[in-house]
This record gives sequence, structure tokens and C-alpha cells, in this order.
Amino acid sequence: MFKYSEFANFQGANSTLIYNRRTRTHHKHTKSYGRYYRRMMKEVCPEMQLSSTSIAILDDLIKDLFLRIVREASNLAEMSKRKTMLACDIEGSIRLVLNGQLINHAAKEAKRALKNLEQSSLLESKIE
Repeated sequence: MFKYSEFANFQGANSTLIYNRRTRTHHKHTKSYGRYYRRMMKEVCPEMQLSSTSIAILDDLIKDLFLRIVREASNLAEMSKRKTMLACDIEGSIRLVLNGQLINHAAKEAKRALKNLEQSSLLESKIE
């Protein structure tokens, strides 16, 4: 079962050690969503830019939010005596972690994404 204490250091869990042959050194490569923030910013407001510190803050915020949702979904699955997380567990954890208008917006976007996924899988099955 997923335990939050195992993944308390999210950066360590998401980092990979990269070896450079030429200099024979190791450095950590951490996953960042910075390029997606910049793409989104270009769509919303093309004349503005994000600094590296603001990207780091946004990255930490998203990683923390993801960990909270996963931890709560894990607790819900454990209370239901299941070993796998279902969509209803994640939806319930989002309702517990987020508040206000964010809940409604997240639920609508999730339902829209699932509907698009179902339609695309139906189209692929008809083609084959």
C-alpha cells in the first residue's frame, strides 16, 4: 500500500542519477513541469514571461498538490480494503483536498477528459 512517508522526499523519488562519461561525474536530473508552464503562459498571455523562481514555486505547488491527492486516495482505498486505487478514490480525494470552485472545475475537466478518452478508444476499436 502507498504510504506517504515512503515518498516524503518527492524530489528524490522523481530524480534520476545521470552519469557523464566525459567528466566522470554524476548529477541528479529532477522532473519539472517548467516547459508546460511556459507553453500555457504563451497561450494565455503571450507578452508576459515567467522567471525561474516563479517556475520553481509553481513546480513545488503542483508536486505538493499531487502528493496530497495521492495520499488521500491511498487512504480511501485502504479504508475500502482494496489494494488498487479506483477513479472514485481519486475523485473523492480531490473533493477532500481541494475546496470551493476548484472542486467543481476539477470534476468538470476530469469528466470531459474521460469522455474524450472513451470516444477516442471507441473510434480506434471501430477502425480496427
